[in-house]
Amino acid sequence: MTTLQDVAKLKEVLLYVLRATADKPNVGETVLHKLLYFMDFDYYEIHEEYFLGGQYKKNHFGPTMVNLDEVLHEMVVNNEVEHWIEPRGSYEQRCFRSLRDPNMDQLSADDIAHIDWTLDRFSDMNATKISDYSHSDYPWIIANDGDILDYRDARYRNEDTSVAEYDEL
Repeated sequence: MTTLQDVAKLKEVLLYVLRATADKPNVGETVLHKLLYFMDFDYYEIHEEYFLGGQYKKNHFGPTMVNLDEVLHEMVVNNEVEHWIEPRGSYEQRCFRSLRDPNMDQLSADDIAHIDWTLDRFSDMNATKISDYSHSDYPWIIANDGDILDYRDARYRNEDTSVAEYDEL
């Protein structure tokens, strides 16, 4: 299964997320990957439609968007986002800051509500906590290392990670 990613929408979502989390030192690159993953897979589980349609691969730290680095690099080059490295104990955190407001014409009221709902649930988690949580999500569990995660697997989540309301049989 392939997905089509709306890169223009992704950029505006990133700008929105970076503005909304600007005062949260826990939100670096790892947390961004997981926030986008849950936005996409939660939306798909509920609506059986793509939110961004990004491709996510399974790696040791949890699901990561395949081309997020490229998109963020382009945004840095275009002076839409600032990037720096922040020492965090024994590791370094890649941090980003929005340099412009998101184009709200690219985001519907439903999009904003979905983004805000995701941020309310996850944006206070640090990289370790959100990565650990993502490791309990069925699409990540059943994939082999390096594989692209299948959105359809979100329909088989357990009660800890499922966000849809299903009718009992």
